[in-house]
Amino acid sequence: PNGVDYAERAKFWTYYLVDHFEAKWRERHGIPWPEFPFITRPHMHETTEFIRYHHYMYLLTGHDEYRSEAERMTKLVMGNFVEVQTDAGPAYVTPRSVLSMGGSVRYLLPSTYVRYLYATAVDLHLEGVSPWSADDTMERLARSLSEFIMDDGDSDFARDIGGGVSRGGVPATDSSEWFRFSAERYNISPYALLSAWDDSGKVAKVSKSVFAHYRGRQGNVFIPVAMMLDAALN
Repeated sequence: PNGVDYAERAKFWTYYLVDHFEAKWRERHGIPWPEFPFITRPHMHETTEFIRYHHYMYLLTGHDEYRSEAERMTKLVMGNFVEVQTDAGPAYVTPRSVLSMGGSVRYLLPSTYVRYLYATAVDLHLEGVSPWSADDTMERLARSLSEFIMDDGDSDFARDIGGGVSRGGVPATDSSEWFRFSAERYNISPYALLSAWDDSGKVAKVSKSVFAHYRGRQGNVFIPVAMMLDAALN
């Protein structure tokens, strides 16, 4: 389209990822193709990003090994979620590290990293990657936002996925090390994408209020796109 050869670009980046990025880490770690994992980052948001990486590498290359690795990592991540009850229904919280991968950071995932988890979950849901594709998975994640992180209207937001409170046996973050998340940072983050799976409407209401305050020169794409996604899916 418009003179852009997307097939050529996909070929270029596939070559780079396989023969440069992966090759470098496989050599460093002594992991020849088709063995996995060729690199391990045992934190929650990093691991979910690698699920997305392997999913798309499967689509680009057709190699089933990538799909198998995405499925293996998904099982580890889903096993790291802890289901807790809220007045609105069950919600997911998680330690910062994926403990079964050898991660050692056991406190709740800080809000600054939660935003990456949410964005990846939405992408994998729309891609039909199970069990991210299930509505109840997304609803549980949305409740962690509406019931825990959104604890002060549109003023600011809790410092971790549990609202700064220990949940499901997972300790809260240390308030001296992790701070509340500002509305300004919320405005430039993908939290609002969870609105489509929030039955309470709280995520949309708070997000619109934040956007109204920062619209104009400080406006950002995430909240408008989230509202469009919400309207399209509901």
